[in-house]
Amino acid sequence: MLSLAAVQAVQAAAGLGAIVALRPAAEGLLVREAAGGEDWVLVARGAVGRAPGAAARERQAEARDVKVTEAAALADEPNGSQCVEMSAQLIRLARQAPLRGEDIRRTMENLSEAMALLAQRRSEAEHRALVELKRAQRTCCKCDVTAEDTYADLVELSNCGHCMCTDCFRGHVLAAAPRPCCTFPFCECAIAELDVRATLRPEELEAYISAGVRNIADQICQCPKCQKVIALDRDKHDARNAGRVRCVCQETFCADCRASPFHEGMTCEEMRSTRPCRFCKTRVICALAASPGDIVVCASQACQQESRAVCGKVRQDCGHPCGGLAEESSCPAECFACLGSERSCGICLFPLEEGASMVLSCGHAMHVNCVRERFEAEKSAERASLTFSRCPVCKTDMAHPEALECEFLAVNELRSSIQGVLDEARGRASPAEALLEDDAIPTETTCLHTVRIRALNDVTVSKWNSQLGMFVICEPPCGDMTILLLYRSSQLRCIANDMST
Repeated sequence: MLSLAAVQAVQAAAGLGAIVALRPAAEGLLVREAAGGEDWVLVARGAVGRAPGAAARERQAEARDVKVTEAAALADEPNGSQCVEMSAQLIRLARQAPLRGEDIRRTMENLSEAMALLAQRRSEAEHRALVELKRAQRTCCKCDVTAEDTYADLVELSNCGHCMCTDCFRGHVLAAAPRPCCTFPFCECAIAELDVRATLRPEELEAYISAGVRNIADQICQCPKCQKVIALDRDKHDARNAGRVRCVCQETFCADCRASPFHEGMTCEEMRSTRPCRFCKTRVICALAASPGDIVVCASQACQQESRAVCGKVRQDCGHPCGGLAEESSCPAECFACLGSERSCGICLFPLEEGASMVLSCGHAMHVNCVRERFEAEKSAERASLTFSRCPVCKTDMAHPEALECEFLAVNELRSSIQGVLDEARGRASPAEALLEDDAIPTETTCLHTVRIRALNDVTVSKWNSQLGMFVICEPPCGDMTILLLYRSSQLRCIANDMST
């Protein structure tokens, strides 16, 4: 056991604080201070100085210095302000810690140096960021050409302030027309029209404006039927119907190839590989057409019948196929295909180019099948009228020197027979005796209308090719003569309402 005096001597010699424990060692004494915690201080024999306990405290101070240095190294990071705040907290902790005077001085110096280093590095980072910003403002955002390389060729964009060299600006604007935007990363500002007009050459500006006009033209279309302008809303997911437009007039057409009606189930390219039938306008693949060459006819029976009746020649003046009849010696003077919808059949009102047509002696053109069907319909009706043989346009008798010879011959015979009946009826003294058989008609007749007979073409007769047709004369109380018609039902009826007065 050491005496109190010996302990105080060791304490004074080693410069230690209050000693709480002593332990002998080979090199001297191990002393533990009250403020040193669990650390032991070696007091060597014959020498007084810092023992490993002081070295331990030194290592603690160095560890604190390392922490401060690490905090200072974070100044370059984006959270440099947090590092400064951490250093301030360390200073406050150091002031509150029960350290010795030398440790406090060293800690304060390290912290001050760390604060100065942090401030210096933050200032340098701000300076570098400012330099980069200034450099970026005078650098082409597409090819990285700086202002020092070519100051006069840089174009500063009005909307965002970024720069582009003249070559890059012109190429980008023409390629991205009509809506070019800035090429700087994450910048979506549109390039102002003022910048475009100030930089592009005249020919480039004209190309840029043309691209804008084409873009506008691609967004609208005009209905081929009513000429209404329509804004397009294309369905990019359906290529076959991407250009399909339906107007308010119920017309459907293609906005891309302007085909009307719209080519259902086909793209524009597929539609171009087909051609319309000459008569019904149905799209037919040229390789599958019923007739080779320029004249395309579909395989339907009606169109095949029309193709056999129509002239197969090609007109030399316009290149369209002739629309006349095959039995005609000369082609019509006018091309029905060139006239289109301007010349239509007077009976069906469809364009003449949709079938074999004939030009009557009066100059009006009709479909030959329409004339034939009209003759057949009147011929098989219960009552036939001579008005069916008149031109529906000018009301003159239809005639053609080479077509429908049998039909026109039958009409002429009918006209002659009726004329003979009328002449005989007008010459008789007693109208009741005209053309009457004893058992031909009922004894009671009723005249519904009275009208004076004036011309042959005003007469309506019954089946002119049948034995059932009989002409009867009645004498109404007013004294005017009226032609009566004997129907198949054996009833007499006045036909004056069918005549022209």
